[in-house]
Amino acid sequence: MFTFKERKEKKIWYIAGRSWPIHILILLGLMLNTGCGVTEPSTSRTLVIKSSEEMMEEYHGELRIAEELTLETEISSQVIISQETENHFVEYLKANLKILPVTDSRQKILDLEIMPPGRIAGRSIEFELNAPPPGHHEFKLKAETVLKHEFIQVGNKIAFPLQAIPAEQIKYTKPSSVVDSDDDEIRTLASSLAQGEDDLYRVVFKVSKWVSENVQLHIDIATISTSQKASWVLENRRGVCDEKTNLFIGLLRSIGIPAKSAIGLVSMDHEHTISFKPHSWAEVYFPTAGWVPFDVAYNQLGFIDATHIKLTESVDTSDPLTSYEWKSVDISDPPNPYDLKSDHALVSIKDLQIRANIKTRTGTITPLLEIMPTVWFRRIDVESYNVVEATVVNPHKFYVITDISLQTPNDLGVTGRNAKKILMEPDTRITLYWIVKPTIDLKKRMIAVFPINVISSRNASSSVKFSVAEAQGYSKHNLENLEDEVKRKAGSENAQRAHSP
Repeated sequence: MFTFKERKEKKIWYIAGRSWPIHILILLGLMLNTGCGVTEPSTSRTLVIKSSEEMMEEYHGELRIAEELTLETEISSQVIISQETENHFVEYLKANLKILPVTDSRQKILDLEIMPPGRIAGRSIEFELNAPPPGHHEFKLKAETVLKHEFIQVGNKIAFPLQAIPAEQIKYTKPSSVVDSDDDEIRTLASSLAQGEDDLYRVVFKVSKWVSENVQLHIDIATISTSQKASWVLENRRGVCDEKTNLFIGLLRSIGIPAKSAIGLVSMDHEHTISFKPHSWAEVYFPTAGWVPFDVAYNQLGFIDATHIKLTESVDTSDPLTSYEWKSVDISDPPNPYDLKSDHALVSIKDLQIRANIKTRTGTITPLLEIMPTVWFRRIDVESYNVVEATVVNPHKFYVITDISLQTPNDLGVTGRNAKKILMEPDTRITLYWIVKPTIDLKKRMIAVFPINVISSRNASSSVKFSVAEAQGYSKHNLENLEDEVKRKAGSENAQRAHSP
């Protein structure tokens, strides 16, 4: 479900010597800080034990691992002018639409059509109609755009706190309309997350991880009607993409890290139907690398996939995507500003319409990490637990943030959190553990083979399998003993890393 938030202003001027008012109403609304891919999780899963190859094929079919996409996008806005009497008319109508895709190293516009002809001013398209007649007036942009999966490499350690911030980035460290980074609770949380850290990338990772795991992606009346402040999101622990982005940016700014909002569109796969919806994410400033994307709603941290279409950027998500201004003559009372989208108003604004389709897909992103999984027990009793262990290696000279999770058949349950969000520093390795248990009802003399894929959010994957049966020689292990052993091994490895040079 996607709706557009609105901000409205109404101003009335009376002109000397005339007996009727002239209304200039400016609608700043149809903002792109909403929607952001919220759906109910599907509960319909197959009960068949699939092969590792089948599961991997399903995973790699997703658009988010495409190296490059060519998209045909149509974004339109409609204004309806009514004329109930001869004394009602519109003198002029102006529209300012920030719907022109940004052109940068990640995005390139191949073809562009603007209807009616408008003037491109920076990242906006400006339209003006003089004495527009009653009826439907549509402003439309059609664009064919190439978009690339973007991963920004940050290599050398950057000291935290930041000492020298370029003058042009200072504004992105200050409180703004919905990013109240001077709030005491925000400052307290950010300081606790950054405590003891001297590495900027580690601090940004810890803040992004906290927001991703502690703020529920949720649509309700409070988050639809207006963009909530960062302090509200911290208190209520819920919101859509712009709310999560506001809090993430607010936490960073409160400890002196420049961060801004990117506003645009993103693909949404719901019940096998691809559509593009309004979305917002953050960009964080790293002195040696520039602006690095962090999408805390989609858990894309340090990168964004090729389905992100950036239309504009701002100090926060309160910046409107579209604005309209018109001068109307009306001898009746001024219309209620909340009726501006009603067909009964002299001028009414309809929601933006977004249509996009994928024209071509090119390549698959290169895995950055190496994953080496194993299981503690190759054969277990049907009533037994098992442990999946995975060594993850970052062989590169730059940081990588990723989710590592298990892809399993429905008949294999995972104890605790499946996805583990980790920061891989340059030239490092870590070991992760999951405790699993079969839930299948096996008849005697039957053996089930369970394939498991260990997958990162950036296309690294590897497979392992084990057998389950109710038979002699198939060992049985209880949950408590395995949990104790996992804690012991993990603690020993953490101690070794802490003492390594």
